[in-house]
Amino acid sequence: MKGRPLKIALFSLALFFTFPAFGQEQGSFTDDRDGTTYKTVKIGRETWMAENMKYIADEISCKTDSKHGSSVKNYGCLYSWADAQKVCPIGWHLPSRVELGRLLIQVGEGAEGSAALRDSAFKEGQNGSGFSALPAGTYSQGSYFEFGQSAYFWSATECDAEGANAYAMFLNYDKVSAQHCHNQITDALSVRCVKDTAGSNKQSTFNDPRDGNTYRTAQIGGRIWLAENMKYISDDIDYKATNKPNEYGILYNWSAAQKVCPAGWHLPSKVDFDRLLIQVGKGEKGSDNLRHKRWEKGKDLSGFSALPAGSCDKDGCAFFDTEAYFWSASERGKNQAYGLYVNISNVTVNSGKMESYLAVRCIKDALEAERAEPPAVAKTDIAAPNQEKAAPIPPKGKKAAEEKEGKAKTKSAPKPQTGNKRYLIGAVATGVAGGGGGIISGAVLMALAAGKARTNQRMSGNIDSVRKGTLELKDVPSQLELADVAQKGRAMEIGSYVSFGIAGAAVITAAVLGAKYHKSKKNNKNKFVTFAPTIDEQTAMFLIGGQW
Repeated sequence: MKGRPLKIALFSLALFFTFPAFGQEQGSFTDDRDGTTYKTVKIGRETWMAENMKYIADEISCKTDSKHGSSVKNYGCLYSWADAQKVCPIGWHLPSRVELGRLLIQVGEGAEGSAALRDSAFKEGQNGSGFSALPAGTYSQGSYFEFGQSAYFWSATECDAEGANAYAMFLNYDKVSAQHCHNQITDALSVRCVKDTAGSNKQSTFNDPRDGNTYRTAQIGGRIWLAENMKYISDDIDYKATNKPNEYGILYNWSAAQKVCPAGWHLPSKVDFDRLLIQVGKGEKGSDNLRHKRWEKGKDLSGFSALPAGSCDKDGCAFFDTEAYFWSASERGKNQAYGLYVNISNVTVNSGKMESYLAVRCIKDALEAERAEPPAVAKTDIAAPNQEKAAPIPPKGKKAAEEKEGKAKTKSAPKPQTGNKRYLIGAVATGVAGGGGGIISGAVLMALAAGKARTNQRMSGNIDSVRKGTLELKDVPSQLELADVAQKGRAMEIGSYVSFGIAGAAVITAAVLGAKYHKSKKNNKNKFVTFAPTIDEQTAMFLIGGQW
């Protein structure tokens, strides 16, 4: 115990020098896809939306518990994990588990952190962070749960190798955790977007070790894309060079396109392109956001930097400098496959013949933040006693998101999380019902017994009065009447003793349950571990991010 204060002091100093205190640097952002304006707040290094996402599109399902008072206007939408990947606008993305962990490092965990995140309308929330969390609850298998009680927010990070589960931030009125591995990605939770920064790989580079080519990359809605067309060639790849291969890249037929992405990257699916268009918009606006600034009227707000490399077939090439086509990995029928089509006024996902030669843009298998393993620390007992340690975050597979959603494991609907509160509820119920009820009933029976005793005494006094000649014989009670009064009084007296005994047992039981509640609450607090004064943000997050 002597070393514990020193550990706490070192931990506090490390967090102080590593992370700035959260504040109230507020602003607003207007989503140009639908004109919705969201409040924003900067907490530590990240800028967060201070309202739940409300974006609705044909490809996106929005759930809201209107039966219990929820509305899209006030509480936003509840989205499946697959839809949550799509809803953040350009310049924003679904937060990773690490980013949610950094948020909790700023505000703290437990009741204090929960109060700092909760809106004042959410049961005594203090909202010191400006995050303004609201208890929108969850949706699972046709039913709504926990509206008005809890809030859940998706992360972009999966928590099992099969891709059926993903991490989410959970909070209610007395705790908050970013280490909640939600049991089904088909369930619907709230979404808060975080603003892209240089630290979140909005713009970066990637070097292909096969030929040394370096490509610019861009993060769009939580996914990392190559921001240049592929230029890889080899003897077994069928390709055609564009007029400007160094700038516009190489064109490949569909079979060759399956082979050109380097390790750690893959050819995007139709779903990936659909998600991209949800991020950037459709029609002329989407085209402007995707096209390189060197392309007429191109704004390139997404960082995708599409260039008009045109297309080729067996008869020759066309549309150079006017149109762009990009293969997807998704087939349509026997001889066709889907692709992304961009011109100066429109962008769509369409299909073409597999023998055509189109450009290729690869998409990264997973974000680096999502692939991170827990860092090494001096002690490994990070999880709270009697709890399982958080599982390491596995790499994502290359399965398309639509396959993951369609084949997700079917599990029972989530139940309200009671945890330690079962002891508290039991203590209160036992103390009030057993203790209070026993004392009241005992007191009533004791009073009735005392009344019977006084009646018995009065009746016995009448007999003495007859003997003294002061009372007539007709007023003397019979022996049976005396016995009946005495018997009832004795029964009531015994009943009062039993009631007081029940009350005493209930009070003792309530005390035991209360002690268990406090003990379990204490056990759920995170342990501090030994470490050097200088720690990085990943270590800090895992130090205080115990499961609940």
